[in-house]
Amino acid sequence: MSLTVELTNGPTIEKVSNMIPENLSKHIFDRSGQVKAVYVTIPAEKLVI
Repeated sequence: MSLTVELTNGPTIEKVSNMIPENLSKHIFDRSGQVKAVYVTIPAEKLVI
């Protein structure tokens, strides 16, 4: 699993894990406007259909 966080000022932060640092999650959940998008990539073999 990987997480990609796109910031409004341009850069992206990629984490190959299911957790993000507290300082980044604060911006997401406080809706500070600093986070443009969050993308979650899950490998097909991990999906249960």
